[in-house]
Amino acid sequence: MRALENEQVNLSYVVFPPFRRQGVAPRASRLALTYAATSMGATTAVIKMLPGNVISRNLALGLGAHHLGEEPSDGAEPFQVFGVDLPLA
Repeated sequence: MRALENEQVNLSYVVFPPFRRQGVAPRASRLALTYAATSMGATTAVIKMLPGNVISRNLALGLGAHHLGEEPSDGAEPFQVFGVDLPLA
């Protein structure tokens, strides 16, 4: 979790292979977003991912995220940018 401008935070995550498919990422993301809203005063979380990262996209959508657009990345493809309104419902 990284604070951005305008009451926004950037949520990023990685789950190592032995712990995948156990619900770790959704639970940890919800905890982090709750913290961001209650302790950091965040009203929006931004999640960036590369196109084709279906698992990250599904996680973001499961958190209630909506597609905001694209942003340049250091690679060949732009990031897909999603936003989540805080606090979570």
